[in-house]
Amino acid sequence: MTTTDMNEIVGGEIDSWCTRCKRMLNHTVVAKLDGKVRRVLCLTCDGQHAYARAKPGSGAAATAKPRAARRTTPKVAVPVDDGRPARPYTVSDAYKAEEMIHHPQYGRGRVVKAKKDKIDVTFADGAKILVHARRPSA
Repeated sequence: MTTTDMNEIVGGEIDSWCTRCKRMLNHTVVAKLDGKVRRVLCLTCDGQHAYARAKPGSGAAATAKPRAARRTTPKVAVPVDDGRPARPYTVSDAYKAEEMIHHPQYGRGRVVKAKKDKIDVTFADGAKILVHARRPSA
């Protein structure tokens, strides 16, 4: 076992980029997974973080496999203009599901779900949660 391997055991010391101190510093190995150092504890600031072999963006850590692109759910356009008249939205009014409203910023929308003090509304550019049925303060 080489000196480098001895230092990479849990409890051993290793140099790592500290995300709090923003410098390469001495750290204690806290966790390993599949034979690789995963988490370290900075001996300067006591911050625990993921192991970083070099400063982010320096290119020295380019040996790691690139992550796959995150799969996102495609945005589905929900028709909100079904021809029904829309009430102007105000915080003090109460709304019901399937009611059409007109918000000053988001435009026409359809109330999808009405709760005690909040409504889920679908607008042309996406869904929003709005407050409703608020009594004016005295």
